[in-house]
Amino acid sequence: MTRLRQSLLSLLPKALLSKTTGALTAIPVPGFLRRPLYSWFCSRYGVVREDMAKDLTEYRSFAEFFGRGLRPGARPLAASDLVSPVDGKIVCAGPICEGRLLQVKDRDYSLRDLLAGLPGSEGLFDNGQQVTIYLAPGDYHRIHSPCSGRQASWSYRPGTFFPVNPPAVRAIPDLFLRNERLCLLLEDTPWGKVAFLPVAALNVGHIVWNALPNLRTNAGRPQATGLFESKPGFAKGEELGRFGFGSTVILLFEKDRIDLSHLEAERKLSMGEDLLQA
Repeated sequence: MTRLRQSLLSLLPKALLSKTTGALTAIPVPGFLRRPLYSWFCSRYGVVREDMAKDLTEYRSFAEFFGRGLRPGARPLAASDLVSPVDGKIVCAGPICEGRLLQVKDRDYSLRDLLAGLPGSEGLFDNGQQVTIYLAPGDYHRIHSPCSGRQASWSYRPGTFFPVNPPAVRAIPDLFLRNERLCLLLEDTPWGKVAFLPVAALNVGHIVWNALPNLRTNAGRPQATGLFESKPGFAKGEELGRFGFGSTVILLFEKDRIDLSHLEAERKLSMGEDLLQA
């Protein structure tokens, strides 16, 4: 089944499907259809309606609904120096060994390739720690800061759009290296320097990052890197960007700064939840 899934996913026109999905979800939904359509999606994917900032009928398109905000107080921030930046489920967490990150059991991939030339990151996270968090379609899709700090540099790597659900992660070698992603280097955090990587997936087609308003993902553009001249600061829990649909975020930490081995795979997280406690 794994090899069959790998073959089928490899043959899919993933970029085209993602662009098409993006275009379709941007089409305005007639007012009388919004409640039944969004209600179906909520029931199908387990969306908690009480967390939404607006009534279902106020979302003019599926794109608006996917990128929905939260009502005040829906995600209280833990009294911790490190919180989950997203709603999602832990894929894996723990040490980075000899420049390799665990993707799933018995399958790893290259740290250097993952960072895609992120300025200032060379050798920084060798033998450090990582946590990978998967966002399902029904999860809240905005991305927040896991701690306080400043944004120092960035790297954008175009790529394909394999789905990042658990079966695909098990089936596709080097999946996170092959998918489109944005890499951010954060500094002045309680953990020294941290790498923050939103990874796109099938039906995402784009990543929005507030500090890079001119960045256009899934647009056929080449790889790019840059520095944040003003090094914009952020507080713990501050909104930094959003996905178009479900996807993945990866956090990387320097050696001897933190131990994330207590974070178990499949653990469900809410944005703002403490990552330092088991």
